[in-house]
Amino acid sequence: MTIVSARQRALEFLKRKYPGKDEFDLVTKLVGYTSREAHSCMQKGANLASCRIRVLTPNKMNKMTGEILERAIKEDLHNGLVPFFVGATVGTTGTTAYDNIWEIGAVCKRNPLIWFHVDAAYAGAAFVCEEFQHLCGGLDYADSVNVNANKWMLVCYDCSGHWVRDRYMYTHGIVITPVYLSNEIPGIIDYRHWQVQLSRRFRSLKLYFLFRVIGVKMIQEYVRNHVRLAKYFEDLILTDKRFTVTSEVHLGLVCTRLVGDDILTEHLVAFINALGKIHVTPTRDKGQYVMRLCITYEFATKEHCGDGHTFKNVLTRL
Repeated sequence: MTIVSARQRALEFLKRKYPGKDEFDLVTKLVGYTSREAHSCMQKGANLASCRIRVLTPNKMNKMTGEILERAIKEDLHNGLVPFFVGATVGTTGTTAYDNIWEIGAVCKRNPLIWFHVDAAYAGAAFVCEEFQHLCGGLDYADSVNVNANKWMLVCYDCSGHWVRDRYMYTHGIVITPVYLSNEIPGIIDYRHWQVQLSRRFRSLKLYFLFRVIGVKMIQEYVRNHVRLAKYFEDLILTDKRFTVTSEVHLGLVCTRLVGDDILTEHLVAFINALGKIHVTPTRDKGQYVMRLCITYEFATKEHCGDGHTFKNVLTRL
């Protein structure tokens, strides 16, 4: 939806600049940007909107920076293309890396046709805790931000919060109102204009009951417990010379691998998952095969991370 809205805004600008030009020809001029570490939804959204998107290589810390973005924009402007969308991430799926939102936002502000979207699908839930709110610095630049409550806020799939700066422009690109769908009630929010499908489930009811029954303090403790356990698990890994921690542990995700060996790490992931006690997922970080352990169990304790029978027994059997 964000890319569709960004495309519509850019097309309206181009149609004024090139009156009489075919709209489908104008779409071919558009180019968006995201990081190699961004979620695949960025590329999927671009495919659905029939827009090209450049996947930029982040720096050594897996961060997309303003310098990286600005260099790509200058190249495309020189080649006659029109930058219209930037998708940055706060807490990437692979390693929980953070793009430099301040720098990227400043670049986008100098290019007002660009729609700046920030994906905080996982890490955004941590903003409920004061000590993690520094991670959302720079969001004032964003045109839209999303947080998936079903990832780290005790809500069943699917449930996402999506904030937009310009409500009119966000919905403008998808508003089609035939007579049989016309609404005679003035001022009502018609949610079919906010999404692809015409009808909509009442997802907000899940959040309403979450806040009423559990409350903010319990959600904060839930997040903090997972962060503590991730740091604890990191400490355990660092005491075992067979392993290395491949990226900084910010929240509830620890990325690790067996030193110098992709194949053994791949076998380890398969072995752990075959045991059926815990489930780990892999990723590739700078070309290396990496094991991801993300604390997600709502009643997780130290026993699940190494003190008890779960992961400790796995390591002793290597």
